[in-house]
Amino acid sequence: MKRFIAFFMFSIFSFVHPTLSEILLKPKERPEIIRVALEVMAMCGPSKGNAYFFKDALYNPDGGSWMEDGMSNGQVTLVKDGDSYDILFGDAAGGSGYKQDGAQVFMLHSGEKFIRVGAFAGNYADIYNFDREDNKLVWSSNKSGPFSGKVAVYESDCTFIN
Repeated sequence: MKRFIAFFMFSIFSFVHPTLSEILLKPKERPEIIRVALEVMAMCGPSKGNAYFFKDALYNPDGGSWMEDGMSNGQVTLVKDGDSYDILFGDAAGGSGYKQDGAQVFMLHSGEKFIRVGAFAGNYADIYNFDREDNKLVWSSNKSGPFSGKVAVYESDCTFIN
């Protein structure tokens, strides 16, 4: 719950001012504010889309299938910290970031209209395409987990800070 509150507070404060700090609460101690200079580049709302779930003996025994998917209460935030980037994401279950998850995050393209960022880890590759002109995010997710594989495409409305 504290991680969700911290992410929620970060989202509110960073929307008001793009270089305000991320707020983290330390467990079993009185709450403290830890300041991290992050430049918020884009904040995007809930993501909706479609996903293909591969056949799995336990979770999808009838074979691969397409389903509606998304984060109805989620948020995706593109941040820059010096020369590095990260994608922060959160929903009702909590918040996190790709770097916190151990992924490598790369700026793949940055132009007047589009920003493209990739997040890569051992079991997934996610590509985020931010459209500055139309205030949209379209992102794809390719995951292979311990139970089932999934490939998905999502879209979201965004607000760009810079």
